[in-house]
Amino acid sequence: RPLAGSATESLDLTALTNPLGTAIAAAEVVGLGFVASEDNAGPIEVKVHGTNGWAAFLDGTTDSLVLQPGAAMALFCGGDGMYAVDSTHKVLLVTNTVASAVSYELFVLVRTS
Repeated sequence: RPLAGSATESLDLTALTNPLGTAIAAAEVVGLGFVASEDNAGPIEVKVHGTNGWAAFLDGTTDSLVLQPGAAMALFCGGDGMYAVDSTHKVLLVTNTVASAVSYELFVLVRTS
């Protein structure tokens, strides 16, 4: 996913599509991962969005994950302890922390209702 210099992107986990473009009705997130391109000039930051934020693995809107160029992070949950997604807990914010464009890859494994 490309991200322009100093730009932000809201990732709504209720508005996902599969690789074929079909909408996915996510009820719970089973796994989530980000990979920052090794060609990025600087890091990307992932945090809870201030509106309808999904705070399953971060504590509020002040905590964040910073992924340096080439870095990756993945979270997985087993059993019935999945991370719920609903109309008020659904959005992550990805920020490009540098003035030049960056890119990242995102993967989300979900359980539908």
